[in-house]
Amino acid sequence: MGLLFTKENFSERFKEYLGFVDADISFRRMKSALQVATEELVELVGEDCYAQAEAEPMEGELREMLSQIVALRGYMLYAPT
Repeated sequence: MGLLFTKENFSERFKEYLGFVDADISFRRMKSALQVATEELVELVGEDCYAQAEAEPMEGELREMLSQIVALRGYMLYAPT
């Protein structure tokens, strides 16, 4: 199980999903929060559903939806720090 974000696409996609974030948060700083958010999401949707989203292209509907959930939950975990 990998992450739906990569170091290369994180900043642009993160800001796209969470329009209220105006700071440039690095992938390195958010990675652990994204990993926890991903684990929580997999518990909810199941490994098969997550694997299907991983296999989709970046603009796939399921991948977009799950990426937005991971971004929001990851930010919720990160923000208090």
